[in-house]
Amino acid sequence: MLLSLRLDAVPAHVGQTQIGIRIKGKTNALCLDPTQSGSDSFFAPLTKELHSQANPQDGLTLFEDLMMEPIDQSARLKILHRAVESPHPRQDQFFRRREVSRVAGDHAGVANLPQHVFDRAEIAHPVVDDRDHCRDGTRGLRYTSTMNATLQNWLTGQIETLKAENLYKVPKILETPAGGRVRMNGKEVVNLSSNNYLGLANHPKVREAALRAIDQWGVGAGAVRWIGGTMSVHEELENRLAKFKHTEAVLVFTGGFTANSGCIPAVLSNEDVVISDELNHASIIDGVRLSSAKYKKSEGYVYAHKDMEQLESILRATQSFAKRMIITDGVFSMDGDIAPLPDIAALAEQYDAFVMVDDAHASGVLGKNGAGTASHFNLYGRVDIQLGTLSKALGVIGGYIAGSAALKDWLINRGRPYLFSTAHPPMVAAALIAALDVMENDPTPMERLWANTRWWKENLAAQGFDTMGSETPITPVYVGDEAAAQQMERLLWEEGVYALSIVYPTVGRGKARLRTMPSAAHTQEDLEFALQAFVRVREKLGTSALA
Repeated sequence: MLLSLRLDAVPAHVGQTQIGIRIKGKTNALCLDPTQSGSDSFFAPLTKELHSQANPQDGLTLFEDLMMEPIDQSARLKILHRAVESPHPRQDQFFRRREVSRVAGDHAGVANLPQHVFDRAEIAHPVVDDRDHCRDGTRGLRYTSTMNATLQNWLTGQIETLKAENLYKVPKILETPAGGRVRMNGKEVVNLSSNNYLGLANHPKVREAALRAIDQWGVGAGAVRWIGGTMSVHEELENRLAKFKHTEAVLVFTGGFTANSGCIPAVLSNEDVVISDELNHASIIDGVRLSSAKYKKSEGYVYAHKDMEQLESILRATQSFAKRMIITDGVFSMDGDIAPLPDIAALAEQYDAFVMVDDAHASGVLGKNGAGTASHFNLYGRVDIQLGTLSKALGVIGGYIAGSAALKDWLINRGRPYLFSTAHPPMVAAALIAALDVMENDPTPMERLWANTRWWKENLAAQGFDTMGSETPITPVYVGDEAAAQQMERLLWEEGVYALSIVYPTVGRGKARLRTMPSAAHTQEDLEFALQAFVRVREKLGTSALA
């Protein structure tokens, strides 16, 4: 319910000011005598009207008609002051946490209000001109109730803590198509922070397929997959992906994160255990937490990174569980190293466990035509569940689970993100089919990706940078200190290179780095430019942490 107080400069009687109170379009007139502004009788009509409102939600507005002479400013401010201080029976909703969003030209007078009014209202920027806010074109001083103060204060405090600990992130805005050299925040930069490994996000064949699909299918599926949102183009994509991955079936989800959160809980019960690499991606960790299985590191179910002896020890100790899942990234997203999948598969077979691999950063990068780590190690048929993303090397959006036909059927019935998410727009599916066509028939993008990767790693190492043993295009440049990493990112930006600093909680405290990602979209000139920028920035910082 919107409650407005209109201070018309036309007195209802001599010496009085008329205030119109608007409720759902109806106006009731109240007469206040400014000469009695210090007495309770002056505010009695206002207080009575305020208290009569059962559900005041949108706050209190005081505004003046520009067509008339303004009322006495001191009286106006007293009215405003009293309104803010009014002991409304629903004060928590009505008067807590306000901001001024409108002010009347030369008659603002906001700075003259007592400081405690500002403190009570928690006004950060009290004077804002927003003429369009009032439907009738008038301007005024508007106090509007906003969100719960406890929540907002907590959020503000948490953000300030992030800033103090050098963990605060502000995303930059991409203003051109994804590529090796782009414009972000109005600045042309070499982009070393993109997952567009093969340059397919702006590939002409992929773009053309999306446009054709819009003409044929429109822009939306209109429903959840199982309700009626599955189009033949979605089925075609899944069949193509299953063939690509050498599995019986594939089920596509709206994202890689949702594929993990949909699959992992669906295949586990409270009689099961998950055995996980300590550096697994956040989407794996969250998917595991959604399950009812045992999984905690404190209980001994997480093995040190790629430590096969510890994995075997955990497998020996967990034989009483009904099912045991070993889950790992195929390529670890912050370090760029590859999981020892042959060893993991062998241990799983020895101890009757099953394996799930997250190939988010292996899809399009490792294996035949980019089919992933199972292909890379020739482990077809030995990895029970494979996750892939469609938003990185394939350049569009989505994720999928590849496995048996029974697994797909089960996830259709029990994979919650699949059950409760609208299907991908048809042009997404069509664009992904075109991306697969490129990957399977044109080796050039993958060859260029790896040529650029080798050059970048070799030349960083030659300049003394620590790339942390990376084996894939994901190339971390170790820094250590969070503040130094963020400073390095800022200085590189000034040099014309965008390389994102990765800090806690994405990586452990004191293990900050810049994650660089050469792609098929980069030219040799791009990489040479970026390398020289890294060298210059290290000289500016003058810290041994960068070498």
